[in-house]
Amino acid sequence: MRYLSIFILALLLASCAVFKPGSKEKIVVPPSNTQIEAKVDSLIGEGLIYFQKGNDSLALVKWKEVLKLNSRVPEAYNYIGVVLKKENKLQQALDAFQKAVDLDSTYYQAWNNAGYTLFLLNRFPEAKQYLQQALKLNPQFDRAKDNLRLVNKIMSGKLKWTVFSMTEELAMDPNAIEQIKGYEGVLKMDSTYAKAHNNLAVIYYYEGKSDSAFKHLRLALRFKKDYPEAINNLGYLYKQQGKYDLAIRFFFKALTLKPRYIDALNNLGETYILKGENENAQRVFKTVLELQPDNKVAKKMLDLLHPKK
Repeated sequence: MRYLSIFILALLLASCAVFKPGSKEKIVVPPSNTQIEAKVDSLIGEGLIYFQKGNDSLALVKWKEVLKLNSRVPEAYNYIGVVLKKENKLQQALDAFQKAVDLDSTYYQAWNNAGYTLFLLNRFPEAKQYLQQALKLNPQFDRAKDNLRLVNKIMSGKLKWTVFSMTEELAMDPNAIEQIKGYEGVLKMDSTYAKAHNNLAVIYYYEGKSDSAFKHLRLALRFKKDYPEAINNLGYLYKQQGKYDLAIRFFFKALTLKPRYIDALNNLGETYILKGENENAQRVFKTVLELQPDNKVAKKMLDLLHPKK
């Protein structure tokens, strides 16, 4: 048996590669920290572009590649969580958001995202704590303010969970007739729910029922007067009626409540064009592109204002 062991060992030794005089070794130089950071930034940006175009799967691939290069990038976990939440994988999304805030305790957007996901999981007290932390880090973060108000309404009983969840599900339904029936059902349960009135108004408008759209937008604002989306939508209806000055007032009011509101800015710019105030329109659309460089509406309108020769 001893001889057999020696024979096997000899075979192993004989099969080993040996450097010979004059042979060249290929040396792989690992990337520097600066190169890795640049690649991470590039992949984050590529993922955001795919996400904005609606290609969530490719966005997810890019952000996972980031974590292969550096597993301690909080932005990558936050963005992955956003996609997972969109896919209704709530616990996985929560885990990703939690990892983001563990890595960066000042990351208020991730605190907000985790808080809203906890809310969707019916974990209301925890959701409230996370949203409060987001606002502690950034008291002006409107999304966290809205989400905290929503949590408080559910916890206080002012809004029923059934009413909220049905409204969210209906927003994803592509069938307008079913949406109308559904929202009417929601409003029978809670006639004061402003979001249901607003969403129903939008559907009525696209179904050619402007009077019903106006009615429900006014009801939305009766029950929630500082509701920028409903104010913007009402301005849009006035724009469609040719009441441009009135529409502009509503868009400005929406922007006062929500300063980075892209839809309201685009609507304002379009209304300025309809009024013949092209310089004002140009300023508005340039502002849009400063906030959102890939905004197609603003790019299209600026091209119309300054056609290429």
